[in-house]
Amino acid sequence: MGKSIKTLFAVWVLLFANSTISVAQKSILKTHSAVYVGGEILDPFFNLYESMKIVSRVNLGAETKVGLRNGIGIKYMHSKFKTYPWSWGQQEEPYTRLGQYDSVVPLKRIGHTINNGMEVYFKHFRKKRDAIYPAGRYVEFGIGIFNTRFTGYHYTVETYQNGNYGFAEVNEPVRSVRTVAFSYKIGKQWIFENNMFLNYGLSFRLHLPLSFVDVDLAYMEDNVRTLYYNDVLSTDWLSSYFQIGYLF
Repeated sequence: MGKSIKTLFAVWVLLFANSTISVAQKSILKTHSAVYVGGEILDPFFNLYESMKIVSRVNLGAETKVGLRNGIGIKYMHSKFKTYPWSWGQQEEPYTRLGQYDSVVPLKRIGHTINNGMEVYFKHFRKKRDAIYPAGRYVEFGIGIFNTRFTGYHYTVETYQNGNYGFAEVNEPVRSVRTVAFSYKIGKQWIFENNMFLNYGLSFRLHLPLSFVDVDLAYMEDNVRTLYYNDVLSTDWLSSYFQIGYLF
């Protein structure tokens, strides 16, 4: 008799656990929207892999379910980092070596690259991987508008004029460039208790300029072009990301 009761109790526990899991899965499958916050590490190698700099980006987004395996969403992205390639192995800022004889003059104001963007995207959970919204492996396609601002430097350079050496002050103006970007992402998403989720993946992004950086001085053109290629194009072509959010 005792064994029978224990057996029935064990069967009841298994049935209850199975029903609880089914209810939890059903509630997750019924979710239609999500909000999340995340971060990205952009390509740390600059200037054709001659220097390295860690650059991060913050993401805030929301999405909604479309069909069994798809979702559409929108996200805001922000990053700010020191302008121009900066390598952990360098002893000085790149712009401190501007003198005619390679003399070092300190910067009075460090420039920064500030990037803000909005992106809309389509997310597809892969049928071949038995994934359905909102869990499993997925691919994502996006298009966005970005504005990148270079805050400029304030520094001195050594000059030679009329037979005399001296220092000239250079105060770079703020410059900005707008781009349209196309992205492709691959990732995987997990669901946890209380409708929380976590995902991570790789992102590939191509920027196409809508406007170009204004160049005031002819001798600054190469430097400005370097800022654009390094801090916009070469930085954002590849990134690794993670996101944590809530389904409702």
